[in-house]
Amino acid sequence: GGLQFQLADAAPVACSAATVGQSYVSPAKKTLYVCNGAQWFPLLLEVPPGTLNNPAISCQGILAKAPASPSGVYWLDPDGAAGIAAFQNWCDMTTAGGGWTLAIGTADANALTAGNAVWHNATPDNGIPSPTAPGKTAAYGNVAGKEVLFKTHSEQAGYWSQFNMPAPSTLLALVG
Repeated sequence: GGLQFQLADAAPVACSAATVGQSYVSPAKKTLYVCNGAQWFPLLLEVPPGTLNNPAISCQGILAKAPASPSGVYWLDPDGAAGIAAFQNWCDMTTAGGGWTLAIGTADANALTAGNAVWHNATPDNGIPSPTAPGKTAAYGNVAGKEVLFKTHSEQAGYWSQFNMPAPSTLLALVG
């Protein structure tokens, strides 16, 4: 005996008010899905992404595997088992769809002017920079992306601009 879920790699039925509570397990994704009446809600069956035992490649990767992840500090390892060691980094999971990896932040607008040496090296600051703790993270020189988001230092202010990068790149490679 025991409870056993239907195994399927795709939803066996459409999720609607009539199928609320139905569930299935995707062995390929190691995820249990439960219909909430509007959509299939994923529940991971493995160590959550972004933890020390399961670091993610990026914050976007965490959000893709665990859509309900809140903004906060997560473990990242952008090159997997190669080269650099996993590190902790702030992830913004709400602005402009979420999944943003904090690379650099400051409360001093003059600290990041053009030509400032901070732009031209990958050395992270001590501690874990966040929206309320300025600094440069290991992500600045190690996490590649296709977009960059500039946001005011104050998490509550909500002022931001999003730009596409010419090609997937780290901020350090883009600036030079």
